[in-house]
This record gives sequence, structure tokens and C-alpha cells, in this order.
Amino acid sequence: MDAVSDLLPACAKAMGAQFAPIFSQLFAPLMKFAKASSPPQDRTMVVATLAEVAQHMGAPIAGYVDAVMNIVLKELGSSDSTNRRNAAFCVGELCKNGGNSALRYYDDALRGLYPLFGESEPDNAVRDNAA
Repeated sequence: MDAVSDLLPACAKAMGAQFAPIFSQLFAPLMKFAKASSPPQDRTMVVATLAEVAQHMGAPIAGYVDAVMNIVLKELGSSDSTNRRNAAFCVGELCKNGGNSALRYYDDALRGLYPLFGESEPDNAVRDNAA
């Protein structure tokens, strides 16, 4: 699965928006690893993959915002700094590329990101991605 999580963003980077039809076939299998019952490392792998796909695929990610945003927002509050870091990056990419689909989540995204700027956040990389 680690190889797949590296391959999907690489394909999105190479193909841009043209990756959308391929990603649509791979989305459901990827999301099996994002369940609340999945280990934290599986969830963060999915969130990181989604972030990079969103970054490189661009506007077609809008069709997935409703399916993934709640998962990503929950990961902002994870006890694991890697999960928080990847979630902060993913929220930004979903908001940047998600168009109108992402607008309804801005308030929740900002509420989720806000604590990551405080002194209670021990990981500078989390703060950096939140910014």
C-alpha cells in the first residue's frame, strides 16, 4: 500500500486533471484504509495521498470533497503529529482546489486549524502545514 500511496500522487502530478477518470476507479479502494477503525498510520497514508492528488489533479478533486473532508477534519485533532501534519496540508489543498464544494467547510477547517498554531502544538512541521 505504501507503493500505491506514492504512485497515485506521481500519476496525478504527471497527468494533472487528466488523472481524474483513473482516480475515480481507485478512490473507493483507497478509502477502505481511512475508516475510523483503521490504524492511525493507514488513515494518515490516505490523507497524505489525497492531499498530493488534490494538489496535482486540481479542480477535479471537487467531486471528492464531501466524501473526504470530514475524515480530514477529524485527523486535524489526532493525537499523532504525522496525522495532524498531513491533515493540515490536505485541508489546504482541498480548499484551494475544491471550488464551491469546499466553501461550506471553510468554517470547520479554520476551527480545526486554529489549535495547530498555538503553543500546545509541539510539532513545528504541523504548524508549518497549518500555515
